[in-house]
Amino acid sequence: MVRLQNEDSLDRYIAYLKRFACYLLRVYVAQKEREALECDVDRSDEELVDNNEEFLPDIVGERGGTHETANSEQSDRMKDCCELTKFNPEQKQLLEDMLQSLVSGEDEETQVQKMSALMMSMILQSLKGLDRFDSPMIHFAAVLGIVEEENRLRRGDEYSYMLAGFMYCIRVLFVVCRACAAGSHERRAD
Repeated sequence: MVRLQNEDSLDRYIAYLKRFACYLLRVYVAQKEREALECDVDRSDEELVDNNEEFLPDIVGERGGTHETANSEQSDRMKDCCELTKFNPEQKQLLEDMLQSLVSGEDEETQVQKMSALMMSMILQSLKGLDRFDSPMIHFAAVLGIVEEENRLRRGDEYSYMLAGFMYCIRVLFVVCRACAAGSHERRAD
């Protein structure tokens, strides 16, 4: 890898990678909350149908046919991310492991190993046969291009350095993980 000319750039680039990690965890948690909410709503609707068949038209009419959450503003904010970001089963398990590690306060080395495994899963995700926007990494790169305060997309000159920095970190992480894997493979062979 080429050494960066400006040390401040490295800090900025690492910040993009941190944002990606936070983004993954936030989307995963939001997806879990939505699934739990949908299960609760489905379960309560089944109970309503079973127990109150004669009142069902009135209940549906009161609800307007939709299910509103108590915190609809927050769920609406994450709605697109939850629908557009697709995690494969391996990634879901790695995200769950990472989340549990953070909640339980495991040591830093363990958390770094789990985060590295999660990042490698994102980097190596196969896009063959999938819509390319199913990749959480590609979706995050698209989200980086949004200026939320101004409700617009970034211009190329505002955005290209962000993509370059994010991809720089991804490449470095990939090389480091592959080098570590190769080193451990060589040690096993000896």
